[in-house]
Amino acid sequence: MNNLHSLGERLDREAWRGEISFSEARESTRRNELLAAVDGNDISLVDRPQPALALRAGDRVVLSSDGLDVLAEPMIERILDPAISPSAQDGVNELLTAVVELHRASQDNTTLIVAEVGLGPVDRVT
Repeated sequence: MNNLHSLGERLDREAWRGEISFSEARESTRRNELLAAVDGNDISLVDRPQPALALRAGDRVVLSSDGLDVLAEPMIERILDPAISPSAQDGVNELLTAVVELHRASQDNTTLIVAEVGLGPVDRVT
């Protein structure tokens, strides 16, 4: 999981460092403003594990919007297990179904990609 890239997350860190009060952080009307987004421009805030993760054939990687945050990480891992979701597309379908089945009134949009590491060379389209 990566860090939230919202002003609210930054305000909370400032409050913990004593730079602003907790009430200022909590009551800011700007808490939901994004600090970074995938919009075709350079991305200034990128979260990545250090050291880099070694991926093996069959591993699955999830790229998602924050709408998937309603599912706990162990649940996401279970759904992506090949016994539950034989293909990456099945994983997408199962994850989206799990989000919808929560019936959250204020559910954020959920956009995701499940990429599966292949077994052999990749054919490239030019």
